[in-house]
Amino acid sequence: MGADDADWCVRASLICDLLPTLSTTARDHRRTHKVTIPKREIGCFLKVFCGQKTVFQGTTLPRLFSATLHPFPPAVPAVSSLSNVSLSSHHSLTFHEYSHRRDSGSNKPSPIRSQHSESSSMATPRVFIIRHGETEWSLDGRHTGSTDIPLTANGEKRVKATGKALIGDDRLIVPKKLAHVYVSPRKRAQRTFELLNLGFQGPLPWARHGECESKAVPCDAKVEVTEDIREWDYGDYEGITSPQIREKRKQQGLDPNWDIWRDGCPGGESPADVNARCDRLIKDIRERFHTPALNKPKGDPDADRADVLIVAHGHILRAFAQRWTGLSLHEGPSFLLEAGGVGTLSYEHHNIDEPAILLGSAFHVDFEDDEKLDKLKKV
Repeated sequence: MGADDADWCVRASLICDLLPTLSTTARDHRRTHKVTIPKREIGCFLKVFCGQKTVFQGTTLPRLFSATLHPFPPAVPAVSSLSNVSLSSHHSLTFHEYSHRRDSGSNKPSPIRSQHSESSSMATPRVFIIRHGETEWSLDGRHTGSTDIPLTANGEKRVKATGKALIGDDRLIVPKKLAHVYVSPRKRAQRTFELLNLGFQGPLPWARHGECESKAVPCDAKVEVTEDIREWDYGDYEGITSPQIREKRKQQGLDPNWDIWRDGCPGGESPADVNARCDRLIKDIRERFHTPALNKPKGDPDADRADVLIVAHGHILRAFAQRWTGLSLHEGPSFLLEAGGVGTLSYEHHNIDEPAILLGSAFHVDFEDDEKLDKLKKV
């Protein structure tokens, strides 16, 4: 680590230390902070923010990048959501510091990786994970596993907006690049998928839960419902909040410092159960879609049709992201995925053996020929 990196490491630490002292937004009981950082130093800042000892070497993040990060007390940071904005020499990061505590008692951060370059990220197969839209129980913080409840009206509106913003031939999720779609058997996930408004030939593998107003975007991918991506079975904790769970455990003479990633749910699933489901699905994705695509020669049109979309739930998708990078669930994923949120997983260096969480995903643009590309470079 050079002198400049060391200097920035100190500055990033000071910024992180200052975040809890900034003003609180009373409306939603969380603190919102915006920090503008030189582009070349943003990788180092993320490392410091997430409590890691090393920094990125050189400029490893794409030019288009924006992130929402959540530092949980006591200093347990989490990556929450990612978006794309056009930036010049500086990046603005927005932080939301929630006043409630995190379920996990672990302070150990999860690793954050980035694609080697913007061009390689576009050529490498990806998995898009989408959490179902808002429900009455997600608003209340109640654990919703097997209970099948509908989206709220606002939840439906937000999912529709997500589909319009992120799905299309020039958007983040390009329908013609999708090879397969996995959807949870729960209605809230299936309705979320419907509202994304992807158009498929033939019927869906379930009876539609409602209508979609806008014109669907054509897509040839197959849609599959799988139990492997249903939500964590909460067992005795179904339908209750984390504070209620801690109180219940206290009354039972159990450790009230409950951590689902470590303790699981009595009467429901253990971390090992969820681990097995995630690993099974990851194996299926890599063997059926990603490995064949990565082994195809450059220029093969089929190599570009290898992206996978998963529509499911909060805990299972956070567990899936943790297992994607090869980390165990008991380490406690410091990832958040808000209702209706979208995340991206991929690989570094176009290598199946280097799975990574893609922090910044560029939108897709097709160039008809090199001449148009050359003209664009001159603008």
